[in-house]
Amino acid sequence: MSTRDEEATPTSRDGWSLEGEWCNAITEEQLQQEAIHLKEQHIDLQAHTEDLENRTRLNNLRIRGTPHGAEDGDVESYVEALFAQVLDASDDKWIQLDRAHRVGLPQPGPWRNTDIVVSVHDFPVKEQILRKARE
Repeated sequence: MSTRDEEATPTSRDGWSLEGEWCNAITEEQLQQEAIHLKEQHIDLQAHTEDLENRTRLNNLRIRGTPHGAEDGDVESYVEALFAQVLDASDDKWIQLDRAHRVGLPQPGPWRNTDIVVSVHDFPVKEQILRKARE
């Protein structure tokens, strides 16, 4: 179809010709503009996803140097007891954790320690734990 034929067939906004036939009149420039738009949108979504991932890590703490097996299979209870000891908390003050788990596999040898990652439910409690641990 020549450009003269394309000009002779009027089209509506949705791409259908007035005679009911679908027009494939997408130009290379329109495709390039759409590709640029999609690339910009992809970059924006990547930045947004990274921001959300970083925000979810705000309440995380990493505990290093805890020997494997010290928690007797219940990492969360072990960490709660450890934090209660650090904060000098009584039994009535309970520290709420979202999750606690070990990271990685234990290495062979005498230093079989792997980190424990803990997600503390309340950010102020996490900050208080950090302050006390630094003292």
